Amino acid sequence: MSFFQFNPRFVGVDFSSSSLKVAVVRLVKKEWRVEALQEFASLEELEKEVKNGHLATALPTKETLVRPLDLPLKKEKDIRAALEFQMEPLLPYPAEKGIIQYVTAETHSLGSRLTVIAARKDHIQSHLDKHALAPDSVTTVPLALAALTKILPKNSAPLLMMHMGETEGSCVLVQGGTLLAARSFELEKNEIHKAVLAIASSHKSKKCDSILLLSEERKLAEFVEEATGKTVLLPENTISQANISKFALAIGTALASTSENLPNFRAQDIPSPRLWRRVRKPLLTYFVCIATLFGSLFGLEQVFLRNHEKTLYQSYNSLAKLVGVEGKLPQTRDQLYLGLKTIEEKVNNRPDTFPLLPGVPKVSDLLAWLSTLPQIVGEGGEANIVVERLNYTMVQKPDLSQKKEHYQVRVDLEFTATNPSLARAFHDVLLAPNAMVNPKKDVVWGSSKQVYKTSFFLKDKTQYTGI
Repeated sequence: MSFFQFNPRFVGVDFSSSSLKVAVVRLVKKEWRVEALQEFASLEELEKEVKNGHLATALPTKETLVRPLDLPLKKEKDIRAALEFQMEPLLPYPAEKGIIQYVTAETHSLGSRLTVIAARKDHIQSHLDKHALAPDSVTTVPLALAALTKILPKNSAPLLMMHMGETEGSCVLVQGGTLLAARSFELEKNEIHKAVLAIASSHKSKKCDSILLLSEERKLAEFVEEATGKTVLLPENTISQANISKFALAIGTALASTSENLPNFRAQDIPSPRLWRRVRKPLLTYFVCIATLFGSLFGLEQVFLRNHEKTLYQSYNSLAKLVGVEGKLPQTRDQLYLGLKTIEEKVNNRPDTFPLLPGVPKVSDLLAWLSTLPQIVGEGGEANIVVERLNYTMVQKPDLSQKKEHYQVRVDLEFTATNPSLARAFHDVLLAPNAMVNPKKDVVWGSSKQVYKTSFFLKDKTQYTGI
């Protein structure tokens, strides 16, 4: 069994004088499947089997009150608030001495039609004490028979079901899996006939011409036919007829405990002591997983902090070398803070200077570079391009009022060329990467009457201190 049961086992128990019949159901591909059917001779054998499942038992029909009730309400909270007051005149005992549950049979424009199921607390406690199983949920035989339709062929018409026990029988009216009415009877023809008539009179609009008898005995089917005058059918299912008849209550009890919407008479004043035992291991595993997760996150955080601290010391080392701070490298955070403070003081105490020697090419450098270009001077020494005018202007430089400015030199050229293709080739040289022209600035180009004009900026190689 896994710690977290995403697909739990539901175990239903049917008590008889000779044995304990057990059915285990589980949801498989959105359909309820009977996983196991077993019969035990003693309670000790049963407890070993069901300790890891959701255990359910059923109160006898004679200890259960099933009544229809119409309320002009639709909201569940309103129904629950009014239910006890509305049912008090219908109960043969004070409302505080019983547990009242309900299922919604149908909702109409004027409100809701409910099937109310009530049981006395002392009967529930007696049932728990007698069998000493401490089930997780306690349902009733009528609800168990109604839940049995989950594994029967689907039918939207009203269905009259009958089950024969050792000392009493139960007859229920079910539609769409919802219990509408129930009666218990002694195993006599007259009593069976009365039970069927009582259900028919309470639900006159629900006509049933046949009875589904949960039994494998043909003689019993003939007996019920004679008592009621209705056609008696035997169940059909993937489970053998003998098994579904023998284990009908056990299977229905297990199926009735699978839904949170179906009544559970342990949900109010008589909680199950098995709850902690069932959730103890999952809770322990959950907290172990949480502790492991937090431990892993803490470990990852420590690794991240150590790597970050290592990077921080490396950055300090580079900064100290740049500023010129000498000495032993810090080993602790306090030493690091002191070292950063020393660097800050040294930077603040440095004189506020700016570079006086520009690192831009001189006019001679510019002319030398131009003379090397084949577009200007041909292979034979002839002048392909004649410079008519050259203007070398420093348009920007740092000074006392603008210490953060950089040097910028603009060159304005006017020249003539022997043919336009040479002028165009010279323009391409200015645009291509070279040692003289600053590529971050635009190159201006123009021509007028066979005289070409261009303007560009020279590269600045001045060393600026940015600390």
